[in-house]
Amino acid sequence: GRARRLPRIEPLRAGLGAANGTVGRYPLELDDKHGSIGLQINAWTPEHQTGDAEYPIVTVDALFAEATRRSLLLAHLDLEGREHEVLPAANATIMRDRPILTVETYPIKIPEQHVRVMQYLRSIDYRVYTVEEIVGGYHDGRNRVAVPRGNQHLLWICNHYFHGVG
Repeated sequence: GRARRLPRIEPLRAGLGAANGTVGRYPLELDDKHGSIGLQINAWTPEHQTGDAEYPIVTVDALFAEATRRSLLLAHLDLEGREHEVLPAANATIMRDRPILTVETYPIKIPEQHVRVMQYLRSIDYRVYTVEEIVGGYHDGRNRVAVPRGNQHLLWICNHYFHGVG
């Protein structure tokens, strides 16, 4: 639709994952649901990795490989608890471009995912801030804003608007 007419927008129907070139599956009848894409997404769960329809799984590193001449400035990852799998598969891009990252985590509902995401972000020298708005329908769900420690301007801004967590 409209996005295809914009010069620097490249719509891609795919899923982000840890292994480039794999395939995800979903029930084809979800394509026939009326309403927003949010309604379709809410009708699907990772356990439904079956169905007649499929989509390619790509890594962030494949999307932003050197040959593409793309760079990553900001990435918001809301991957239904799979963020800790996708981030390491984005390592080359993150280390090259040092983008701002936002990640949804659940320290009580999905503690192992939260811990692994936070460990990864610390390991690549990012400072993490919490947006105190509940997300995802669970009381512990929050978006985390991660900024490279070397970017003093962004750190100054974040220090004035968010609570730091690491």
